[in-house]
Amino acid sequence: MKILVSSVIGEPRNPRTWSNAPAHLIAELEQLGVIVATIDNCQKVGRLAKLGLMGVSMLSGHNRHNYARNALLLRRRQEAAAAAFHRSGADLLLCTGSMDAPVGQGVPYALWIDDTWHLLHANPHAPRCSESSFQKIDRLERAAFQDAKCLLAFSEHVAADAIGHYGVQAQRVHVVGCGSGSISPLEEDKTYADGYLLFVAKHLFHLKGGAVTLAAFEKVRAARPQTRLVVVGTDETARRLAGRDGIDARGFVERTELNNLFHGAAMLVQPMLIDPWGQVYLEAMKAKALVVSWNNAAIPELTDNGRLGGIVATATPDLIAAKVLELYNRQNDELAAIAREAQRRVLDRFAWPAVGRRVHDAILKAL
Repeated sequence: MKILVSSVIGEPRNPRTWSNAPAHLIAELEQLGVIVATIDNCQKVGRLAKLGLMGVSMLSGHNRHNYARNALLLRRRQEAAAAAFHRSGADLLLCTGSMDAPVGQGVPYALWIDDTWHLLHANPHAPRCSESSFQKIDRLERAAFQDAKCLLAFSEHVAADAIGHYGVQAQRVHVVGCGSGSISPLEEDKTYADGYLLFVAKHLFHLKGGAVTLAAFEKVRAARPQTRLVVVGTDETARRLAGRDGIDARGFVERTELNNLFHGAAMLVQPMLIDPWGQVYLEAMKAKALVVSWNNAAIPELTDNGRLGGIVATATPDLIAAKVLELYNRQNDELAAIAREAQRRVLDRFAWPAVGRRVHDAILKAL
């Protein structure tokens, strides 16, 4: 079997593309004997053209972030994906998202998706757009989903939306998951009272929950002055937070140092506002750091409806701080047992070999 993997973000084998997820998946599929070709379907435009597309997007009722869904760019991506597929001699095109799905062009394709437009629009923290804009993009996504050989959803709630809102036949929808980065599993148990809080955001500090986490930390420190917060982000973030009591803010760190920071953390406090999946949650669970976030997107699935983490109803500083303090006050043996089970859940369900096997089997079934 040969497949062509496409990404609108960059070259699928590049570790920087989509948090390295396509590269990891390709490696697993190749281990299973699949021949994989790739296409970088980013369709880059110049600065002036980008500003023009943003303006057109806003005039059309979209927000400026949705310029990538411009009809011209969509058509260019679709045509490029179809042409590359025919050149490749592949049996199937695997699109990492729906924005270059060659709808109606006779190309057999599958979509690996972490979210839907409908779910994103329902999130109160997502950028707003007009109702007409929402409906237009929703129709485009519906067509992409309906024409696909199969949908490969990261999580159960995305699969349910594809079936319930977009009307995709249940037998064509598969929950395959997504793996994580290279944080190693921690073998020994932790002493949670001695551990610090961790927040990680290489970009999009606010949308990753940075402001909520900082405000919550102030409340935690008022009740528990010995608590520390380690923030891993950008050099600019590190400069902005330098000198704040109890905060150790760092810019870029090497993989070994990042691994050690996860291993030393009692909790990952990361109430991401619009992230549909969150590889960082999986990394924390592998490192036996308790996940503190809000009840949104894939978090219920990853934490067994909050049983294996500290989950609150909404992303507010008061609720996040209260949950952190509650966890610090629980018995260490209880927290260690939760962390061990959370780690097993990640290693069993979301290790890359398991994800690769599920994708492989779903594609074979579709073909």
